[in-house]
Amino acid sequence: MKLPSVSSKETLMSDSIQPAKAIQFIRLQRITEKTALSRATVYRMIHDGVFPKPMKVGRCSVWLESDLDQWIQCFLEAHGRNG
Repeated sequence: MKLPSVSSKETLMSDSIQPAKAIQFIRLQRITEKTALSRATVYRMIHDGVFPKPMKVGRCSVWLESDLDQWIQCFLEAHGRNG
């Protein structure tokens, strides 16, 4: 029995299979743009354990965009807002 090929995007979409959201790394500049927090505030919040810790990719500190989005959602919920 030969299995159908799933290499094309058309095949994936026709079978109602949605591709997973791509993992995105973001840097501190994007964090400050999305949150309006200063660089110093971000690092203070990391130290206090209330903001996601970055990962190192080479010499760069990066965050998973999904971690930041989850943090924003939790922040909004904690402050009585539904994002």
